[in-house]
Amino acid sequence: MSLRFEYIPKASSKSVGYLEAIYVKKEHRRLGAAKKLYEAGELWAKNQGCTQIASDTCNWNNESILFHENLGFHTTDTLVHFIKKI
Repeated sequence: MSLRFEYIPKASSKSVGYLEAIYVKKEHRRLGAAKKLYEAGELWAKNQGCTQIASDTCNWNNESILFHENLGFHTTDTLVHFIKKI
């Protein structure tokens, strides 16, 4: 979890808690560890004065999308990344 102050799509506050990454080994999934980690991060963000939390994941990461949706997140934007050799 971090604080972000730059533009976050659909954010209405200047300071937003940001779920930077969360990972639980496959053999430990579905036991509530990720949710507990998230809840600790949310509490930290609230204690920093945040009223919103943002996050991101790849569009192919269905487990992560479902995890976010189960926590109450909703999609705000879709981003396409490009690269070109020069």
